[in-house]
Amino acid sequence: YGITVYEGRPFAGGMMANGISEAMLPRKIVQTEIEDILRLGVELKLNSPVGANGLTLETLRQQGYGAFFIAAGAGKNAKGDVPHISLLNKENYEVTTKDRLEVHPQTFATKVEGVFAGGDVVSGQASVIRAIAAGQKAAVAIDRYLSGQSPEQKQESPKTVNLDDVKIDDVREQRVQI
Repeated sequence: YGITVYEGRPFAGGMMANGISEAMLPRKIVQTEIEDILRLGVELKLNSPVGANGLTLETLRQQGYGAFFIAAGAGKNAKGDVPHISLLNKENYEVTTKDRLEVHPQTFATKVEGVFAGGDVVSGQASVIRAIAAGQKAAVAIDRYLSGQSPEQKQESPKTVNLDDVKIDDVREQRVQI
C-alpha cells in the first residue's frame, strides 16, 4: 500500500524526536529509523496538520485514502497531558472522560469505518515500545481491512527463536546486564 504520514510539525518523529531526553533515546537513532522508513517508500508531509486548522479525515478520504491510523501525540493543557484529538468529529468516535479514543483491544479499530488509532491518543502517555506495538498490531488489522478480511481475525503469534540459533559470540558476559 502507499503510505503517507501527515506530520503537523516541521520535523518527523513526534515525541521520540523532540520530547524524550537524548540520554534516554538518542536523536541519531530516531533519525536513522525515520530515514529507514522513508527508504521503504513511505511519503512524509511535514507542516501538514490534520484537524481544525488543517486537513480533515473526510478530505483525505475524498482524496482516495482507504484507511487511517491516528497516532496523535499528547500535549499539555489545563487538564494535564492529553492527546490532540481536535482532528476528530467527536460525535462519531467513542471518547473517554480523559479525551482518549476507545478502540478495539486487538485491532485498534475505532467505531468509525476504516479508522484505527494507537499511542497517546488511546493510552495516554506511555512508553515508546507500547506505542510501537500498537502501531504494529494496527498495521496487521489495517492490512486485513484493506484486503476485505475481518480485522478481528486472530493474529499470528510472534515467531519464536531457539536461543541456540542466535549468534552471541560478540556479547560480553557480565554479572549484571544493563
